[in-house]
Amino acid sequence: MLCWPLFSSGTQAPFLAAFAPGINIFRMLLLGHGISKNEATVKSMSRYGDHRELLKGPLYYACTITFSTAIFWRTSPIAVAAICNLYMHYFHTFGFIEESWRMVMGFLVASLAAAFVESLPISTELDDNLTVTVASMLVGGLVF
Repeated sequence: MLCWPLFSSGTQAPFLAAFAPGINIFRMLLLGHGISKNEATVKSMSRYGDHRELLKGPLYYACTITFSTAIFWRTSPIAVAAICNLYMHYFHTFGFIEESWRMVMGFLVASLAAAFVESLPISTELDDNLTVTVASMLVGGLVF
């Protein structure tokens, strides 16, 4: 996200920006299915050192960044909230997002919803990287 302001406002810009994190989707799929081997990467991105773990949280994270970049891009607060709500002022500085109390309250509501979903005991059934992202996008779509 820190590099988004470096891209032009052209129609291909979101897709070019999504290309780098998009490569990680394929990387997680190859590593997670055992097609490609890289023990150092698996150890650094998994909790128990099992390559199949990369098909959950790390894959969801790569998908979140890629799709938020390609679909919502830098003019929508949904992308920022879905990835990380700490960079709002950074995007305001470049004139992409209007900073206001409504925006701050929207981030608060989306963050509270994400925190609530993260605290639910469903993490044994559904990965929290997926449920928190979906909650952020749904609530963000309602409040923004």
